[in-house]
Amino acid sequence: SPTEWEIRNEPMVKAADGGTLTKLFAGYQMASKPYTISEYNHTFPNLYLAEMMPMISAYSAFHGADAIMFFDYNADNDWDTDVVNSFFSIDRNNLLMAASPLFAKAFRKGWISEASKSLSIQYSPEDIALTAKRTGKPWEAGMPFDERLALTHKITIQDFDASVTQNPAARLPEPQSPFQTTTQQIRWDQDGLFQVSTPQ
Repeated sequence: SPTEWEIRNEPMVKAADGGTLTKLFAGYQMASKPYTISEYNHTFPNLYLAEMMPMISAYSAFHGADAIMFFDYNADNDWDTDVVNSFFSIDRNNLLMAASPLFAKAFRKGWISEASKSLSIQYSPEDIALTAKRTGKPWEAGMPFDERLALTHKITIQDFDASVTQNPAARLPEPQSPFQTTTQQIRWDQDGLFQVSTPQ
């Protein structure tokens, strides 16, 4: 409902919990399966929309995502009005449309390197069955490690059939800002600076 939405002018680059990026990359990717990001967007009229394309493209590349799909192009089938008139439609958002070719090319050409190794987690069936009890959140997965590790390490699930859960992420120290990926190409200082440095 347009009357009940609240779009806060808060930059994700200052989100202490990693914003949407930790939710996307903190241990949902199966090691043997394709992984895609779908219906991704930072809503208009947030004034920090410029951070969306570099951040999602960089971390998707680092984590080896196979595709990024944004939501959405044009929700109302109005092809003539030359104004941004939707929270999510990007077809008349000059900032996002102008950034799309650059970041699509960087992502598709592999200009931002994928991590060469991942923290591979093997869950036992019992661990999965007791997730809600362990976390106290029946509607959330609640990873058994600090989800901000996704800002420095690639994390994948090997299987759900281990006799005992093997969780190398749980043994790592709590990550602190600035976060540096294992490839050394992405550096995120939560004081407000996000950098991607590659040969390209």
